[in-house]
Amino acid sequence: MITGIAPDRVRGSVVGWALRLDPRHVLVAERLRAGGYDTAGFMCCKGFWGSEFHTGFERGLAHLEIDAHGPALAGKARAWLEARERRPDRPPLFFWMHILEPHNWALASGEPRNDADRRTFYDRSLVASDQMVQTVLTAFAHRAPGAEPIVIVTADHGEALGDHGQPFHSTDLYNSQIHVPLVIAGPGIPAGRVAETVSLTDLVATVLDLAGFVPPPAGDGRSLADLATATRPGDPDAGAAFAAMIQDRSNPGGVTAIVQGRWKLVDNNDSFELYDTRKDPDEHDNVLAQHPAEAAQLRALLDARLAARAVSPFP
Repeated sequence: MITGIAPDRVRGSVVGWALRLDPRHVLVAERLRAGGYDTAGFMCCKGFWGSEFHTGFERGLAHLEIDAHGPALAGKARAWLEARERRPDRPPLFFWMHILEPHNWALASGEPRNDADRRTFYDRSLVASDQMVQTVLTAFAHRAPGAEPIVIVTADHGEALGDHGQPFHSTDLYNSQIHVPLVIAGPGIPAGRVAETVSLTDLVATVLDLAGFVPPPAGDGRSLADLATATRPGDPDAGAAFAAMIQDRSNPGGVTAIVQGRWKLVDNNDSFELYDTRKDPDEHDNVLAQHPAEAAQLRALLDARLAARAVSPFP
């Protein structure tokens, strides 16, 4: 999300539940701050953004506040934004808020008894998250039409909620855990749904492009600004997204996946799975044997992606 680099090419060392980023990585907030933007982060977790952990995730954020309680964090963000909105000489702003409620969906409602409970409890966390987003955006309610900010809402992972026998996340690469929402709204962005496959590694290039800058050539993502502004129609059979489980203290790693159009290939190290995600969105019917040509095409794409992991991400 903040480097534009594929997960297996990000360099650093594990610290707690986070990654201490190699200082050679340049984060999107650093780029925008260097370009004259105010930068601010309102974050859930000290373990990722706290100064005592030295993860580097906070680099480029001129103003940083941390609060694990999402409604309180949203309230602080709104107050800060409202004060900033009263400044007549304010420069453009890059604002980033990261909340924890969908990640901790079970804590607010108690222990779920079954999959139906899991989905109900998770939905509650999403409703609460929507309310936090609304709280923040009220800071811009006075702006004239066409002067609203560009808003991007997404997530770093989903929750299995019982799918494929998993209750939570970080256990597999099925879509319930890795197919996340990506919503872009604002001036010059017409309402619509884009069918083309995109990736979270595209966020850095997209944000920079929408801000009026040329995205750096060294990233693994591509700008989605043309799709967001509808200057190019989405192609449902185009685009690709790569996913990898990276080994750390809680994950054995080793599983990778590639998505292109309707097809998704999962490499389990000792076996492959192929899914037609349009006919089988829940990925229960492995059609590897029935579609050898599609499997071979995706395997070549995945092999090329895996070969790139040895290439330095630094120009």
